[in-house]
Amino acid sequence: MATGCGEEETAQCILRITDIVKESLEFLAPIGGYEEISLVSLEEAVKPLVPILPAVQSYAYVAKQRCKNPADELTQDESASIMLYTMGWKPFDKSLYFVLNDILRSPDRQQKLEPWFLFLRLFLNALFRLPSLSKTAYRGVKLDLSQRYTEGQTIVWWGFSSCTTSVTVLKSEQFLGKTGERTMFTLQCQSVKDIRKHSYYPAENEVLLMAATQFKVMGCLDQGNLHIVQLEETRPPFPLLQPVPIVVPQSINPISSAQPKVEAPKSVNHRSCVFGQDTKISWKFSGIEKPQVAWFFKGEPISANNRFQVTEVDDGTSTLLIRQAELADQGDYIARATNTGGEVEAKTTLNIVCMKPVINTDLNATIEVTKGEIMTLKIVVSGAPKPIVVWMRDNSELTFNDRIQVTTPTGDDDTYTLTILNVQSEDQGEYAAKISNIVCPLRGNSINIHPNARWQQNGLTVAGGNGKGNGIHQLSYPLGLYVDDDQTIYVADWSNHRIVEWKSGATSGQVVAGGNGQGNADHQLSDPIDVIVDKERDSVIICDGSNRRVVRWPRQNGTRGETIVSNIGCVGLTMDENGSLYVADERKHEVRRYRRGESQGTVIAGGNGYGNRLDQLSCPQYVFVDRNHSVYVSDCSNHRVMKWEEGAKQGIIVAGNQGQGNSLTQLSNPYGIIVDQLGTVYIADCWNHRIMRWFKGATQGSVIVGGNGRGEQSNQLNEPVSLSFDSHGNLYVVDCRNRRIQKFNIE
Repeated sequence: MATGCGEEETAQCILRITDIVKESLEFLAPIGGYEEISLVSLEEAVKPLVPILPAVQSYAYVAKQRCKNPADELTQDESASIMLYTMGWKPFDKSLYFVLNDILRSPDRQQKLEPWFLFLRLFLNALFRLPSLSKTAYRGVKLDLSQRYTEGQTIVWWGFSSCTTSVTVLKSEQFLGKTGERTMFTLQCQSVKDIRKHSYYPAENEVLLMAATQFKVMGCLDQGNLHIVQLEETRPPFPLLQPVPIVVPQSINPISSAQPKVEAPKSVNHRSCVFGQDTKISWKFSGIEKPQVAWFFKGEPISANNRFQVTEVDDGTSTLLIRQAELADQGDYIARATNTGGEVEAKTTLNIVCMKPVINTDLNATIEVTKGEIMTLKIVVSGAPKPIVVWMRDNSELTFNDRIQVTTPTGDDDTYTLTILNVQSEDQGEYAAKISNIVCPLRGNSINIHPNARWQQNGLTVAGGNGKGNGIHQLSYPLGLYVDDDQTIYVADWSNHRIVEWKSGATSGQVVAGGNGQGNADHQLSDPIDVIVDKERDSVIICDGSNRRVVRWPRQNGTRGETIVSNIGCVGLTMDENGSLYVADERKHEVRRYRRGESQGTVIAGGNGYGNRLDQLSCPQYVFVDRNHSVYVSDCSNHRVMKWEEGAKQGIIVAGNQGQGNSLTQLSNPYGIIVDQLGTVYIADCWNHRIMRWFKGATQGSVIVGGNGRGEQSNQLNEPVSLSFDSHGNLYVVDCRNRRIQKFNIE
């Protein structure tokens, strides 16, 4: 690609990087209207612009010719649309980027924008296919604009913002220079696009911020006539620039149609195994030509590891060994034998049996301990899974510290110990051990969902759906959702700053937390994002978004909450069977676990900055923890779902990661996630307005509800953000923009 030249190149670059003065900074209506339009060629896309830009077709032709070998796997039309944006012609105010950004910054833009819809559809398709980068970038102007930017203020740049990654370029005489009033903007960007390989002037070090990018003013520094404004890109709760369904060229893979056969003897088709024990599944195959045997679970190949091992003997017997069986191992196992003459399958259904706790120690005794001595209580409890013991004093759960300590058994040991050092008078009382091994995810009920389960496509509105408002029968941008055993729904009513409880069949809700106006007092909430129920303590736990805290609120007649985690950009949260809390922090791009009594927590996913490596997250939203303490995270800006096994240094991709889009291999800003006992992931694919199901190990998902375009009909969704199941397998979805909760009954 040839570069631009001389004075014209410099003039165009200055215009794009220094046009900040035109930004109004006000909150305008979101940009949209083009998202449902079909993708067309660049030639077709610019035809409606001819009355506005008479020369645009000539420049589009040149751009198309220069982009015959596009980079970044873009199409020729996509690459050329970016190049056309960077091109300029005289008069400068008739250049495409100048006119387009002028319209985007206009409060009455909608009608003016309609001729641009075809171009925007193509241009945005190209930009969304480019990776979003976390970079420091710069803009500037030879004016003092520092008074317009107040520290702590949230602002929006509505136009596409050209920036440079080189502060040296910005300080040169052609740009800001070293004299006179100047304002330099230092931008901490999270989603900048590197367009140099598609620019008409590739030597500019130019990167591009999407239209409607939101910033927070972090500070202003005056150095004589140089004013430095520091901005940090932030993510609005809802898109200000409506996304487009990404179209990606697809390759065609040939599929063999051969279906050979081979003999297999009869065998037992069902098998049971106690949780935590080893089990074997064996099948014997024969044939004139010795068959090759492969094992599958839920349709996906089984890879040998420290828990799954396959052995074969000469008589044709193939054995699958499963070590320390877990609930997630329950399901259908298939042994597939193949030779040149054919193929046959043998299926075994494995059922995992849980054993309720058995207490082998009598705690019914009175003991006396001298003040200052050590008291030790021990209890031996067996069960499968290994039970959880909660120590109580006078019916209240103990808080552990350096003086009050517990130990839990490992391996084959079944002994649980409570130790109190330096016993004091306040330690006297009645001690008890609360024992359980019911492992139930706190986002829904502990149920198996059949792999072929289907849900009715027309949802029933079970909460809200009565327009925007703060009445007890209304919701205003609901976000988080929790469904209790009796189908009672708890909703984080974001814009009404409250948590609302809706009984099954009710036509209105009841406020159980907040609802006292937006604020940071202990009886108030500010933009709550997620909610779960802690049944053991009969309370709700809330992500109090704008207050950057997690609060616990009594479920019955609570008038105020208790802050349990502070200074955290909390979004989604959940809890495991030990009472450990897991919180997604979208600002630090990490998930932390807070064990009982902890205030700092431990990073167990992400925490390595914004990015798309396997050890990174990018604006994580919702979190789910399974029975093995593996954590699933909706990695929103990377358009994927990640699984972090306990103690892992990096995650495993379980859904998406094929770029933003609407094909079955892609996601577009995933939010809520649920994982069933078989490892199937259910995803609120927000910007695709659908709920998806991804089987364990699958490379693509399937749409189970929604996917019929953005809308308010009973078979449509409008930015679903959270989901849950009840004990019957019915699906509940937070239909955010429609301000309602939809229930899809299982068939």
